[in-house]
Amino acid sequence: QNIWAFNVTDGKGEQLSGAGSWSLLSGAGSWSPRPQFSSDGRALYYSANTTGVGNLYRLTLAAGANPEQITHLTHHLSDARISPGDRWVVFRRNRSIFTASLTKSSSSIGDADVQELTDDGGDSFSITPDGNSVVYAIGRRVWRQPLTGDPREEIPVTVDVPRLAPPP
Repeated sequence: QNIWAFNVTDGKGEQLSGAGSWSLLSGAGSWSPRPQFSSDGRALYYSANTTGVGNLYRLTLAAGANPEQITHLTHHLSDARISPGDRWVVFRRNRSIFTASLTKSSSSIGDADVQELTDDGGDSFSITPDGNSVVYAIGRRVWRQPLTGDPREEIPVTVDVPRLAPPP
């Protein structure tokens, strides 16, 4: 639930931020901040539930810096990933995948700035190395969804599993 940095030379740790927690009716849960460095390595992006709704934060990696709330959403943002060049934030809400541009006023992204890419994106996704698309799987099918909202394309995947011969 917290984000820590550790010095690889001496092993000393420093808590950078708390990501918050949530509870669902009678059970307690935990929040997964999925921290990620900015493209220039000078800041850390992460999602946090500190106000009752998960949002995206940016923490400049300078002494004494405070986290800056990037999104101001009324529904949870979860598993946020930042595209190369810090152009897009892509996140999950239940099984849907959403995106918003980080290039405009990147500290005031609200609900109106968010676009749903797919309502059946599953539990995980990744951003392509060029930062233009999201890749996700639904069952045995793999999809590439452009961040521009253009139609998704299926990525053909064939897995041949050799049948093992039973021992004599």
